[in-house]
Amino acid sequence: MRKLAATMPGEGHQHAGAVTHKPNIMDAFGKGWFDVREGEASIFKPDGSGKFAPVGRVQAAQWAELTKGR
Repeated sequence: MRKLAATMPGEGHQHAGAVTHKPNIMDAFGKGWFDVREGEASIFKPDGSGKFAPVGRVQAAQWAELTKGR
């Protein structure tokens, strides 16, 4: 998961995604994700040198609001 979070999207793509489960998130990203919830998205930004930074978390209930007007 950490390697995936650090990987830049392929040519012609702006974003990449993966779907997984809480144990995998916690194993990869540590105790800071102990409260990850069903349907939550963790958003990371790769830096191009094999590292990444967490930039946000979106709860399932927020998805409808984020997509309004699209």
